[in-house]
Amino acid sequence: MKVFRKRIWRGIKAHMGRYIALFLLMVLMISATSGFYVVSDSTKFKNQELMSKGRVEDGQVTTSFPLSGSIIDKIKDKNVEIENMYYVNIDIKKKKTLRVFANREKINKPVLNKGKLANKRNEIALNRIYAENNKIKIGDKISISGKYFKDGKAHKMKVTGIFALPDFNSSFAKNSDLMYDGVNFGEALVSEKFFSKFIASEVHYQTSYRFNDRNLSEKQTERLNTEIFKTANKDKTVIGFMPKKINNAIMFMMNDMGGDRPMMTIFMGIMITLIAFIFAVMASGLIREESENIGTLMANGYRKRELIKFYISTPIIITLVAAVVGNVLGYTVYIRPFADMYYKSFELPNFEAVFNARAFFISTILPFVIMLIINFINLERKLKFTPLAFIRGETYNRKISKVKMLKSKSFESRFRKRVFLRNKGDYTVMVIGILITTLLMMYGFIIEPTFNKYEKETSRGIPSKYQYILKAPVAVVGDSNSAEKYSASMGSVYIKIKKAEEDINIYGIDKNSKYFKKLSLPKKSDEIVISENLGKKLRIDVGDKLKITDKLEDKTKTYKIVGTYDYPTTLSVFMSRSNLNKTLNRPADYYNGYFSNKKLNIDENFIATVIDEKMVASIGKQVKDMVEEMINIIMFVAMLFFFIVMFILTKILMDKNSLSIAYLKVFGYSNREINRIYLRSTTMTLILTLLISIPLQIKMLKILGYLAFMKFSGYFELEIPAKAVIMTIGLAILIYAVVSIIQMKRISRMSFSEALKNRE
Repeated sequence: MKVFRKRIWRGIKAHMGRYIALFLLMVLMISATSGFYVVSDSTKFKNQELMSKGRVEDGQVTTSFPLSGSIIDKIKDKNVEIENMYYVNIDIKKKKTLRVFANREKINKPVLNKGKLANKRNEIALNRIYAENNKIKIGDKISISGKYFKDGKAHKMKVTGIFALPDFNSSFAKNSDLMYDGVNFGEALVSEKFFSKFIASEVHYQTSYRFNDRNLSEKQTERLNTEIFKTANKDKTVIGFMPKKINNAIMFMMNDMGGDRPMMTIFMGIMITLIAFIFAVMASGLIREESENIGTLMANGYRKRELIKFYISTPIIITLVAAVVGNVLGYTVYIRPFADMYYKSFELPNFEAVFNARAFFISTILPFVIMLIINFINLERKLKFTPLAFIRGETYNRKISKVKMLKSKSFESRFRKRVFLRNKGDYTVMVIGILITTLLMMYGFIIEPTFNKYEKETSRGIPSKYQYILKAPVAVVGDSNSAEKYSASMGSVYIKIKKAEEDINIYGIDKNSKYFKKLSLPKKSDEIVISENLGKKLRIDVGDKLKITDKLEDKTKTYKIVGTYDYPTTLSVFMSRSNLNKTLNRPADYYNGYFSNKKLNIDENFIATVIDEKMVASIGKQVKDMVEEMINIIMFVAMLFFFIVMFILTKILMDKNSLSIAYLKVFGYSNREINRIYLRSTTMTLILTLLISIPLQIKMLKILGYLAFMKFSGYFELEIPAKAVIMTIGLAILIYAVVSIIQMKRISRMSFSEALKNRE
């Protein structure tokens, strides 16, 4: 093996260009995967740190007036810690809102990113995302109108710190909002003394609580939440109650984490498999070139397993070095763009990379195993011949490789076909490479049209210009002709593929509704109509049964689906208002919302949220911003992969056929004619693969898109416009044109004397 060890490095040096290209591809793939997993788990760790260090609440109660001292004492007697989280919503210019709290001491404590908390008069600290999105820095001033203060004077507040709050790691202004908004909504902390200057009518009385016993079971937690609610509502002043598990401002990130990991693992596995096949093709070509030497070695006593060790050493060494370099880059270079994906959306303490065993396994062990298995199987098959067969150069199956008579008018055409048939294994790998890389390029091109379609569809699907969700039933003041009552509840359904619960809206609609004219409501209480998008996401249809958990009542019931309704705004379920009220144990005429084409005059204290076209349309943009960094990385990797795969495989074809090219030059063929023979086969393979594979790629994209967007709330249906297909094909041909030019220059510089001088 000593001789073999020397030859390993000599072989790598002889084909340095190929190996460097494959090495760079693996480094790129491994570093991206390593960086993603490190960031994903480090971010999860930081979120846990925020919840623990900040002592996140277990629930909150909102009341019309401050809780009395006796009620607070009774809640504390249940082994519960309690703290007032009173706040004021302040309108800042350009329709932005700051929710101002007094500094916290025991519960939901802020974790500072930089600066300090506000301790003096006219000082204020802001949450990080709002500050970054609105380009506010420490030392800047924020003006607050005098209408919020008892003295009627405006105040200019100096920003002293940037923080993250455990009860607002996602910026939901209202829990019923469809999506968080870190641009137009933010949180602020001021000193308790300054907070006392606000007008009492502007103050919202929220009180948060935290269990002292951190080991309660789910049933114990639910029972204690119920007891706290009943105790707090003894004065009948409770207008809102929210346990932590249904608080989107706390739970959204926890529920969102990890959805991209399977996709990233599959993506890396496919790419490493493709590289492993390229190594296998290179090894096959090398074995064919060195068949006489292999036969001699085997005749002299060298065993097959020793030869396998030699030929498998190069891909294994390159893979291991690439894994080391890739992990180093993953922990240094790649963590920033991936961290930005999370830090643009969620409030977290300052990022720190944490070593992750799973990231190491997926980015190091998995590529090694894939490379080992594919190359071992290939070498086992290629080195199965006898020493005599290797010496004669008969390293192929005669039955399979039997010469076929080709019918063609010209010698050039027959020669080209013969080249294709002789190298069909290489062309097979090329086809696989083209399919994978162009699939990823097309995926990058269709993301923007998909989000644009989502924005358009959700806006179109709003049944009325305004949809009011109420905290409690309240009458409309003045003109109410446009208003139509409905009842609603929050529910969830289990998605097997996602392995998690998906939030849905349950609507109770009146018969003969003027806003749902085409909706045919079921008569039975155990029958429902589902939105079309809910059916698509769950892969269910009319006649199927659906188990729904009501999140407010914590009850699960199975319904029969009797119809679907085009309602793309949210994932929803429809039944008659009377049937839903019966399920919710409410009076038959109960309601907690209005549909209206006019803005209604309703007491603000009773409004939970108002949904309009602008709010719905903004969701697609926010989700697009979340995934934009990853899409850019995928596009870059796909284009680079396509270039290197095409370059290496065409180069291997040229090298394997160098003797034939030399003969053609001896017989007087020009470089242009040789290019036509050898590159036209590759060109036709590319074009035919691109054209024939379009239906397959579209089908694969729909499956890929369904799985990729499963983690998001709502349903995103891929939009695959003809423009995206044309751009993918055009970009692939453009990249290949560059590869062809490089290969044509190589052919023109090839010396036929070098190829022939060692030929016996």
